[in-house]
Amino acid sequence: MNKFMMISALALLSLTANAGLSNSCKQDLDKVLASKIEIEKGIKSGEITEATTAFVLDINNSAAKITALTCAGLEVIKLEKSFKGRLGLISQEKAAQLSQQVYDEAMAYYLNSSNQGEL
Repeated sequence: MNKFMMISALALLSLTANAGLSNSCKQDLDKVLASKIEIEKGIKSGEITEATTAFVLDINNSAAKITALTCAGLEVIKLEKSFKGRLGLISQEKAAQLSQQVYDEAMAYYLNSSNQGEL
């Protein structure tokens, strides 16, 4: 392998298998946030009763957690299909750490946006 090919291969390896919250994941979380805003409007207007408030908010929080877990799972699949993953250069421990990072980032995005009332 010549020097140029080696440098190109190393550059490619450094670009792949980097975890982070994707735009599609943010869009999915924004949909859950939009639901939470509608729920809060329903609570204020009285459309959602006091008896069902906790239930409805729990469902919405569960939806956020499921979305975050889905994002993390998709990240693991993306890592496994990456060049590094196909060469076996990503350990299961590293994949789990990156997956947890994506989950944590997704939940932080949801909670921060939810607390600020932003979409």
